[in-house]
Amino acid sequence: MKQKSKVSSILLVVLFITAMAAILLVWPVQAWKDHITVATQDEAYMISEAVTQDSNVMQEFIPAYSHVDQIQIRIAPLTEEPGKFMFRFYDKDLTLLWEADRSFADSREDTYFTFPIEMQLHVGDPYYYTLNYIDKPFAVCYDETQALGQNDNGSFYYALQEIPNSAAITSYHYIVDYSVQKILLCDGMILLLSFVLAILLILLRRYTDWDKEVSTDRAIHVIVGILVIAATLYAMWQAGVKQIFNHNPIDITVYLIGILLCGITLYYAGMQIRTKQIRLNKNFLCHKLPSYLRIGMVCLAILACKDFVNAGSNYAQGLALREVCIYLGLFMIAMFTKPELCRIHNAIYALVAAGAGVYYCYPYLGQGEPYETAIRTAIMVAVWGLIVIDTIYNMIHKNIAKLSPFYTIAVGVFFLFLMLFRHGNVWEFAIVIPFTLLYLRRMDATQREHFLQTVEYGIILSFCILTMQALWHRPFHYYMMIRYSGIFSTVTVTAVYLVLVFAVAVNRFLQAYHRSPKLHSIWKELVLLGVVCGYQFLTLSRTGILTCVGVYIIALVIYLCFHNRRLADIGRYLLYTLLAVIWFIPVVFTATRMIPPLVNDPIIYDGELFLDSIKKGEPIDSFRQITVERFLGLSTERILGKADLDHVTQSGKTVEEALKEAADSTSEVLAESGVTVHEETITYIDQYGSEYTIETPGYSNGRLDIYKQYLQHLNMAGHDAVGLPQEDGTTIVHAHNSFIQMAYDCGIITGILFLLLYVLLGCRTIRYYRVRRDIDQHAMLPLIIFAAFGISSMVEYVFRPTIPLGFVFLLMFMPLLTRFESDRSTYEE
Repeated sequence: MKQKSKVSSILLVVLFITAMAAILLVWPVQAWKDHITVATQDEAYMISEAVTQDSNVMQEFIPAYSHVDQIQIRIAPLTEEPGKFMFRFYDKDLTLLWEADRSFADSREDTYFTFPIEMQLHVGDPYYYTLNYIDKPFAVCYDETQALGQNDNGSFYYALQEIPNSAAITSYHYIVDYSVQKILLCDGMILLLSFVLAILLILLRRYTDWDKEVSTDRAIHVIVGILVIAATLYAMWQAGVKQIFNHNPIDITVYLIGILLCGITLYYAGMQIRTKQIRLNKNFLCHKLPSYLRIGMVCLAILACKDFVNAGSNYAQGLALREVCIYLGLFMIAMFTKPELCRIHNAIYALVAAGAGVYYCYPYLGQGEPYETAIRTAIMVAVWGLIVIDTIYNMIHKNIAKLSPFYTIAVGVFFLFLMLFRHGNVWEFAIVIPFTLLYLRRMDATQREHFLQTVEYGIILSFCILTMQALWHRPFHYYMMIRYSGIFSTVTVTAVYLVLVFAVAVNRFLQAYHRSPKLHSIWKELVLLGVVCGYQFLTLSRTGILTCVGVYIIALVIYLCFHNRRLADIGRYLLYTLLAVIWFIPVVFTATRMIPPLVNDPIIYDGELFLDSIKKGEPIDSFRQITVERFLGLSTERILGKADLDHVTQSGKTVEEALKEAADSTSEVLAESGVTVHEETITYIDQYGSEYTIETPGYSNGRLDIYKQYLQHLNMAGHDAVGLPQEDGTTIVHAHNSFIQMAYDCGIITGILFLLLYVLLGCRTIRYYRVRRDIDQHAMLPLIIFAAFGISSMVEYVFRPTIPLGFVFLLMFMPLLTRFESDRSTYEE
């Protein structure tokens, strides 16, 4: 008799109770809402007189519910030419609450225009909205109030004159909470369905004979498969059939491809899930938990670097710098062994530091910014004080790292000059003190391998978190250059960070492919590589793209030099990489286009261009959202070094047309069209009076001229400020080159030492990989990080402990300064 299938009763009960608790207690109360539409009967209607600069339309609005979601208005364009108009929403005191412009091309069927208000209103209070002229006349459809059949509209005005017994043809969309009766009804239906499902499972268990036990993994695979397929079909229905994002066939095709490829990827990933049992035993507490903590600290340090580069004030930068140092210190403390943590002097210091920190912060309590700064300062001092005490103790007992004298002296001399010529800056301290203590940390061969693994996993974890934040908060709008900046404030910073993640992805892919070239062994590495390349492509940053190509070539060449691989293997490696890039570009583009507008919670950073373009309530089908045509129309030109000149100036001509017509004319002729040409940029004023600046054509974007100016101002002592003042009163923010910038900041000698140190340690990364490639699967990480840093440093300024690539670059010094040449003999013994 065959053994009947066994389903874990405990698992079923736990899953059932958890699901029901979520459904009954959380989901309906928190998320389920009614969407109520108060529409008009507009079978026959009149249209107002033309809305012009001197005459607009105003409609009084009396909300029936407190949360209005959107207003939909019927408008009749009076010309077939493209144009725009302005919508403004006011409260009862005529205080402006919200405004937006719309293009006539953005209308729904029958010239309906949707305006997402999404705000809480007072039921019964009058509100007003106006429709104003921008560049083309139009009319508003209206009818008699009684014929419209709804009471939300009040008085209707044209040119500030009331039109009696009339109202605009408008539909109001509200969001209201479910009533108690409806929640109970829904919960009852779900509960009934759950019992039916439970009965079906019992019958399946009783009357079905299987040869093997139903495992938890198999149940998870079925559930994940059903959810992924359902989500994929639903997303394709919304994007392809209902066309909620765009009506353009090209865009819809790309969305469907991206959704389908994403669904296939998630389905395959779900089928690879294998559950593991975690036991809270001594091994977990002594080894696994500290490892997870170290990975978390590296991740948090990189996230703090993100906060630093996005900071809009010295105060915010100061907080972020302290957080970077705190997380780096906690990372080192998590590397302590159990005997080190249990030393009596460490316990005494921890108590004294806690008391001193409270005493230091108490006077600032309730003072806002000073209090936040004081807290971080106290934590930073406490953390690094513990590390200093432990390092001194280890030095007394000769328990420090076995460092290579030559390379240690080289780093020491560079750090010495960095401190001597720091000109009152703080970031030099954040390099010299913390990283010196890190390099003195004693590690054997296995611990160094774990160190590199920790850094690698920390970078990947930070990328996952930042990607989720970007998908949640950073919509991809149609900017001047149509370049995606992700969670960072500038495209260049994003591109350099993605270079760091790309380096880790290439390293992981090479090592995984070396172990096994089969797809089931390397699919996770392919996903990471493809997603990073997809985001890098969205930035359209030549710096980022070319650096990634250079890093890829260097890593592959070094790998081939030390491993005998067949030509077919190399061809498969290149093919996998190409397929990953092609596969995930539409996935990343689609996710970036679709998810942020759905979440509708955008964030902006100080100093970003076109801040007024990002606002909550932007329609998911807004003309501001990126389209495939706009993106592809510029991507080739951008990568080839051409500027985006397809913009209309005050004269009604594009920037490109104005430049062509005035090729042999004076600057005054160009100025008549609102175009001003500088050495590196083109500034123009559009037909609405807004001023914009775009980059001029050329691969270097003026970097060669910047290099020359910085080189002309080099001296032996360095400079106080990073930027270079110009005769016209402007300042070049930085040299766009880490080596030139170092010479400018800290003097020529320091700059030369930095360059020589990079070359020396760069050569040592090759030796490190050659010696440890067979015993450490992360041995290529220092080499590939150095390659990424070197290429990026030629075109950007990345040597700072608060820039992610610069931070990880400094971490890579640690294994290179040790006497790793003896690792092989130690390993073999």
